[in-house]
Order: sequence, then C-alpha cells, then structure tokens
Amino acid sequence: MRERIARSASIISLGNLASRLLGLVRDQLIAAIFGRGAATDVFVVASQVSTALYDLLVGNALSSALVPVFSERVGDADRRRLWRLVSGVLNLALAVTAVGVALLVVLAPWVVEIVGGGFSAEVKALALGPTRIALLAVVAMAAAAVFTAVLYAFQEFTFPSFSAAVFNLGIIVSALLFHDRLEVNSLALGMALGALAQVALQAPPLLGRRYRYSFHLDLLDPEIRRILRLYAPVMAGLLVSTVGIIIDRNLASRTGEGSIAAMNFATRLIQLPLGLVSTAIASATLPILSQVAGDLEGFKRALAGGLKLIVFLILPATVGLAVLAIPVIAVLFQHGAFRAQDTAVTASALLLYLPGLPFAAVDQLFIFAYYARKNTLTPVLVGVCAIGMYLVTALALIGPYGMRGLVVANSVQWTFHALVLGFLLWRSVQGLRGLRLFSTTAKAILAGAVMAMASYLGVHLLTGVFGSGGLVEQLGLVLAAGSLGLGVYGLAMRALGVEEALLIWSLFRRKAQG
Repeated sequence: MRERIARSASIISLGNLASRLLGLVRDQLIAAIFGRGAATDVFVVASQVSTALYDLLVGNALSSALVPVFSERVGDADRRRLWRLVSGVLNLALAVTAVGVALLVVLAPWVVEIVGGGFSAEVKALALGPTRIALLAVVAMAAAAVFTAVLYAFQEFTFPSFSAAVFNLGIIVSALLFHDRLEVNSLALGMALGALAQVALQAPPLLGRRYRYSFHLDLLDPEIRRILRLYAPVMAGLLVSTVGIIIDRNLASRTGEGSIAAMNFATRLIQLPLGLVSTAIASATLPILSQVAGDLEGFKRALAGGLKLIVFLILPATVGLAVLAIPVIAVLFQHGAFRAQDTAVTASALLLYLPGLPFAAVDQLFIFAYYARKNTLTPVLVGVCAIGMYLVTALALIGPYGMRGLVVANSVQWTFHALVLGFLLWRSVQGLRGLRLFSTTAKAILAGAVMAMASYLGVHLLTGVFGSGGLVEQLGLVLAAGSLGLGVYGLAMRALGVEEALLIWSLFRRKAQG
C-alpha cells in the first residue's frame, strides 16, 4: 500500500512540479513587470476573490464529497449510473458558479471595498477590471474540478495533475502578449484562458472512458443529495474561512503598499513544497482511504503511510527554505521592478511562515482522512476555531509588527488546526501505535537538524566561493548549498534506517533503470 501511494504521489508530484515551476515563472514575470507595488496587490486581490468563490462553491467539494462518492461508483459494472451522476454534478456546478459570478461581477465595487479597504481610491478603481475578468474564469474552473474528481476516482492522476500547470501557462502567455496594452488586466485574462485550457486537457481522458454528457440535473437524485449533505458543513466552514481571508487582506492593505505582494510571493514559496509533497501524497491517499474506510486497520496503515512520507519529505524543504531564504528569493524574483529591499521584506515574511509549514503539510492529509470516512463536519468546526485563533493573534500583533504580525497569525492558525485535528483523528481511529509514525518523525527531525547545520555552514563557506552579488552567484550558492543539505539529510535518514528513505530510493532507482 505504501508503494502504491508513493507511486501515485510521484505522478501527482510531477504535475505539481510543472505547475509550481510555471507558477514561479508567472510570479517572476509579475515581479519583473509590475514589481512589489499597487498593480501586483490588485492582481492578488482579484485572483483571491475568484479563487475564494471557486473554493466556496466547487473547489473544496472535490476532496470532501466528489472523490469519495465517485470512488464508490467506479467499480459498478454499469457505468451509466456513474456518468449520469457526473453529468448532474457538472450541470449543478456550472449553474451555481454562473449565478455566483454574475452576482459578484455586478457587486465588484463593494467586493473591492471590502477586501482592499486600505487601498487608495485610485488603486480601488484599478482593481475593478481585473476582479471582474478573473471572476469569469470560475465557471470553467468548476467544470475542470468535476473532471478532476472523476479521474481521481479512477485513480487516473496524470491529466488532473498537469491541469494547474496549464492554468499558470495561460497567465504567463497572456502577460507576455498583452501586458503592454492591457496592463494588469492581462493577468486576469490569463486566468480565464488557463481555466479553459484545464477543461480542454482533461476532457480527452474522460471521453476515452466513454463518458457521455447528458443535460441532466435532478436535485432529488440520492447521490447528488448525499454529495450536498457531505459538502454542506464544508461550505459553511468555508464561509467563515472566506471571511477570515477577507479580514486578512483588508488588514494587509492597511500595512503599506506592497505588503499583500510580499505576503503573496512568500506564500508561493510555501506552496511549492506543499504542492509537491502534501497535496501529492494526500491526493494519492484519498481514494485509497475512501475504499478502505470500513476496514479500520487498513485505514490506519494507509493514513500512517501517507503521514510518514509527508514528514520525510516536508522537513528538508522547510529547513532548506529557512537557510536559503534570501538567495532563493533573489534568484527567483529580484529582477526588473523587484529590488533588493523587496527581497528583504519578502524573506522576512517567508521566515515567519515556515514554522507553520510542517503542520500545514500533515493537516491536509488529516482533513482528507475525515473526508474519506464521510465526516466533513469535524474539520469545519476545528477550522472555525483556528480562524478565531488567527484573528486574536492578528489583531494583537498588527499594531506593533504590521504585515509580519499577520504572517505570524497565519502560522499560528495552521499549527492550531493541525494539532487539534490530528489529536481528534488519533482518538477517532484509536491511535496509530505499531506503525512507526513517531519514530519516523523523530528521526526526520534529527536528520533535519543535521541538515540545518550542514546547510548553514555550507552557505557561509560557499559565499566566499560564489560571492553574493549577481544572479549567477546567488544561483550557484542556492544549488550548491541546497544540494549539500539534501545530500546530508538523505544520508542521515538512510543511516537511521528510515523505511521511507529506502522506498523513495528504490522507486527512483527503478525509474532510472527503465
């Protein structure tokens, strides 16, 4: 089972790697063209408004309801029942998102006022166009999400895994072609083009499985009603989460121009290991957890296997980003309109996000474990409490620390959610004893500490070799020090006899041998 999860996760990781690399290219392009200024703040707000609507109406239903329910139907001998259900869900998703988009397009001035209350009047006016254009992408994103859920249920991960990559590619192409004429609107247009590309990418494998679309929508269908029941608590929690995001952006807009941009660039770096590790492993594990939900021991083995893989891979990423924060940001973003002072501000945000990264990583699998057992209420209730923790921390720290206080509040929120949800899950499954979860974690922490010392010393020694001035020197420093740290971590984990290290090594060796 561990090998099956690791193999599926490796496919998802490749897609996520492509997505994250193109995401970095996208952000590098935005930084070079627009810098850490008002235009970038505007695009971040516009994209987050559309993303919040998508997550609220469809996106989070993918893992909480669609994949678990679709996974139960893929084994049916008669696929007509499954395809009828898929068409009904697709039609419902398109109808609901179309109404939501139309409403927010009309209410765009009020939306911008709520999210970017600290912006000047000129910046608020600038934000209207990108916000409306980005909202149009949500309808296509909803269709793509339904396609993803079906393919995940079939444990077909390749095409869905690369859908985010084509989304980012749409933004890159649009920015390159149209930024001179459309300015920041070119980025929002790219979101719409990227969403359409996601649908086009995933349609062929569905048609290859003889999917037949039907114009069917029956809200009395027991399966659709079951999906709605599963998703209702999640949606309620997302409403609260959306309010938290709005408050976060509103507060950030009051901490100076460029604060939202700095938080966004730092978050992109946090999302890179989350996408490559946590999202990949959790997405690969979810269908398995859904299928063995009635077998407690099998469920615990699958859960522990996923958790150990996440811990094994996320700790070196956290250490590496902490030690190499400034040179990594300089290499990726310090070009064109993005200056050295912007690198320093972004690095300070990144360092304050990093303590919450390991907790955010395991938290995603905790949430999926609940979804697999058809319990969508518990993660929501814990999420509401976590947002309360965020608000208390943010309001206490924004005065003395500004934007940095908000970043600390986000880390507190991630940590609180993971600890509470993990504790409740541990009690629910009657513990994970005998599965070597704690020993693997302890060994990973020890190896991570050795890696941190080696990387820190490596940076100081290699700075004398490469210098710290230009792009080439910074890139050489990142590659050399990063390779040194990863090598030390890998050797330490193998020396400690961690099974996940041996498993990953055997998978890579098999791939290399063809």
